[in-house]
Amino acid sequence: MTEPRRRGDLARRLVAPAGALAALATAVVGWWSAVVALRWARAATHVARFGLRLVTLRAYRRCPDCLRVLRREALVCRSCGARRG
Repeated sequence: MTEPRRRGDLARRLVAPAGALAALATAVVGWWSAVVALRWARAATHVARFGLRLVTLRAYRRCPDCLRVLRREALVCRSCGARRG
């Protein structure tokens, strides 16, 4: 005849698998939140760069020959010698 099961027997048997499942779920959620945080940081960087380009748009221009960044007031490119026409 089998011995009747005690009340905490099943709970003791499920502790290890439940702990492993919780650890796995924590690792997956942590990894996913890191991925999302990196995506948001990357998007914020792109927005900041775009804003910087908008702000400096009036102060700088590119040389038509060598594509170096020049001040808007420059008449001659220091790199290739192209003159502003």
